[in-house]
This record gives sequence, C-alpha cells and structure tokens, in this order.
Amino acid sequence: MNRHFKDAWYYLKRAGEEGRLGVVETVSPLEQDLRTRFGLEVTEPESEQAPSERLKAEFETLRGRAERMRSRAQTRIKNV
Repeated sequence: MNRHFKDAWYYLKRAGEEGRLGVVETVSPLEQDLRTRFGLEVTEPESEQAPSERLKAEFETLRGRAERMRSRAQTRIKNV
C-alpha cells in the first residue's frame, strides 16, 4: 500500500512541475511584452571585453558555483 502512495506522490509532483513549466512557457511572451511596454526591460550594456574574456569570466563564475555546490554536498553527506 505504501508503494502506491509513493507512486502517487511522485506523479503528483511531476504533474505540478510540468504544469508550472507550461504556465511559464505560455506567459513568458506576455511578460516580455509588458516589460517592454512599461519600460521595465533591463538591457545589459555592451561590454568592451573580447569574446574570449567573456568566456573566461563565465567559466570562472561557473567554477565558483560548482565549488559551492560541491562543498554543500560534502556538508550534507557529513551530516547524514
């Protein structure tokens, strides 16, 4: 019986996530249009960096993010 509840819970979470993604996908063009019309659109200024420099900066950002995720995972594993 417990297995059936676990299965039902899994499918309920999955349906909720798919529903959320569907709503976001449907409303996204409308949101973008409203932001543009009301002047809320924030555009990033063109940077003077070369593409290779932007790529290096993005890589360093992702490296830092990966390091934080790894340290959090280690902490969780130690706490188990």
